[in-house]
Amino acid sequence: MSDGRYTLIKGSFHIFYPDMPKNGPQPDGDTITFKPDNINLTDHLLKNRRDRIRITGNGMIKIRFESIDTLETHYPIPRKPLIVHQDLEFGYKARDFVLDKLGFTNVVFYDDNPNLVKSVSQPSMPGYIIANGTDKYGRVIAFVYSGESTQEDGAKIYLKEAELKESINYQSFKNSLAYPALYTTLPIDLVDIFRLETDELRKNKLNIWAKDAISKEKSCIIKSLEQLKDLVIWPKLFRRLAAYFSENYKDLNSFILWLKDDSENRDDDITLPNREKAKLHDMFIVQDGAINFKYLPEEVILHDKKA
Repeated sequence: MSDGRYTLIKGSFHIFYPDMPKNGPQPDGDTITFKPDNINLTDHLLKNRRDRIRITGNGMIKIRFESIDTLETHYPIPRKPLIVHQDLEFGYKARDFVLDKLGFTNVVFYDDNPNLVKSVSQPSMPGYIIANGTDKYGRVIAFVYSGESTQEDGAKIYLKEAELKESINYQSFKNSLAYPALYTTLPIDLVDIFRLETDELRKNKLNIWAKDAISKEKSCIIKSLEQLKDLVIWPKLFRRLAAYFSENYKDLNSFILWLKDDSENRDDDITLPNREKAKLHDMFIVQDGAINFKYLPEEVILHDKKA
């Protein structure tokens, strides 16, 4: 687990490029484009020589929100010419929540591309991130904040409960717009906060929890990619199932074997509640074409920053 030390980086969030509007960012509920005031500060997030951060020619980087996973609005299936989505009601609701919290107003999306911003009152807004690493796609994994910080740019901080709960990540999660996605990058005391809160949110059954289709007690029969896009389920499971059904499987009976066949890209390393090491496939039970959880997302720790 992380020791809790993060780097604070100031800058601005961008959702629209006035000089090339058709090539602008496509924000969603858990990714956003960020321009650091000092790009060199991102070097502190690289843990080894294999790590990288994708930086555009205009100094922009992609931020992946730490600890949460929102419903997919436009997910490109790896190695397939397919872009798929989940239930769009909550996917767009999570995105709009983030944009509002960052201070963006009068955001209009293209009719023929509802993920691309057509116009907005302010194309960028000031803010900052608190981060301690990157993922395999060159994105920075971070807690996201609007406005100004009183701390110094590049400050090394130990993230505590108060700062966590001020993040837009946590606010989205608290409003039942995001599932937990708890990685080894998160200090265990913060993991416990998400775990306790998830239990309460499940009981309240608001937003995503009102339509959550799969739990320990509740299983779901899924037979196609078309059926999958209407379901409210943990997005990591959705992404695996979307790739699985894109290979023309007609039911779930081969899903566990399919995960096991590619431990590099599909079958993530996890830690179970009893602290035993396991794999992603150990979270699920597939029986008679139906799937449910053996371990809930908040009960496990994910190791690799995979999609």
